[in-house]
Amino acid sequence: GTQLLVGHVPMLLHPNPKKAFLVGLASGITLGAILQHPEMERVDVAELEPAVPEAAATFARFNNNAMSNPKVRVFTTDARNYILTTNEKYDVIAAEPSNPWVKGSSTIFSREVFETYRDRLNEDGLVMQWVQVYRLRNEDLKTMINTFRSVFPHTTLFSQFNYPDLLMIGSLKPLKLDLDTLQTKLQDENVNKSLARVRSNDLYTILSFLLMDESSVALYAGEAPINTDDKP
Repeated sequence: GTQLLVGHVPMLLHPNPKKAFLVGLASGITLGAILQHPEMERVDVAELEPAVPEAAATFARFNNNAMSNPKVRVFTTDARNYILTTNEKYDVIAAEPSNPWVKGSSTIFSREVFETYRDRLNEDGLVMQWVQVYRLRNEDLKTMINTFRSVFPHTTLFSQFNYPDLLMIGSLKPLKLDLDTLQTKLQDENVNKSLARVRSNDLYTILSFLLMDESSVALYAGEAPINTDDKP
């Protein structure tokens, strides 16, 4: 469910997403979800481990044959290096790094990384950041959220019930939920079929995943410390 929603939610919320950047490939489920949206023209993926794209191809039945889609470009590189050196601009950036308690992974949850995402967004762009809640202390979770919202002042949290994951959506403009647009997008055959796999293919179910609006996020995160390269 989480892997599908990381791909679908920002695509549903953005008014007209055409280019996306994905941090981490894994089995390609999220990539396949993004590709179901007809507006999408190109998806760039940064994957650190060169064996993963070959492995993802074996999940073609589940990821909508994403690895054979001509809209996809996979870069075997560190996502942070890629985003620092590219001149590309994106409508949606979706980040699925390894859990922050895995050695080295916390560096891709830092303020500096979020700032590079911000600099690579188009005007109405959205960033979707997956946060693995399990094995995180409450204080660390607040730090992760507060770090994100220090860069993206308009931050909302989504969560699919029964999954120990949070989805942070960040933008530089207030997030506007246009219900008519959402409904229209959900009626697309491919999008609806993909979300039906996790019983999330109707408007009210998607809306039920909105856990905190930006005022609630600010109240929860409070004055938690910021995760930076200098002080991780």
